[in-house]
Amino acid sequence: MSRAALFAAFFLFAAMPAAAQRIPEGGCIHRKLSVVTQGAKLMARCYSQAARQSIALDQECLERTVARMKNGLTRLDLSGCDPTHDTNALVGLTSDYVSAVAIEIADPKKPASSTPSPATPAATPGLTPEAP
Repeated sequence: MSRAALFAAFFLFAAMPAAAQRIPEGGCIHRKLSVVTQGAKLMARCYSQAARQSIALDQECLERTVARMKNGLTRLDLSGCDPTHDTNALVGLTSDYVSAVAIEIADPKKPASSTPSPATPAATPGLTPEAP
């Protein structure tokens, strides 16, 4: 086989879609949590910018962040992770969390909400700490 043919075969193999390869469950959870965490960070930046400039919250900033989160989760689904069955729920939970934190920081005298704290997460398979 000629050098050019080997070179072409290598690049054809390297360009094959990654969807044919499954990503281990732990790797997918890590990557999805990274997408959600990045989304929360960007949402917090939207709130911070509004507070810093004493202006109304920029809805376009939040919409860009939501689109970016959905795009990231969709790309992971296509890359070999098990599909995220409810992307809108993940985005909604993230948005609610960041909004609640921003309100708490802006008005600490307001009574605390009844939502569970992140320090006591619900039991999630694969994410629960093992008993000693």
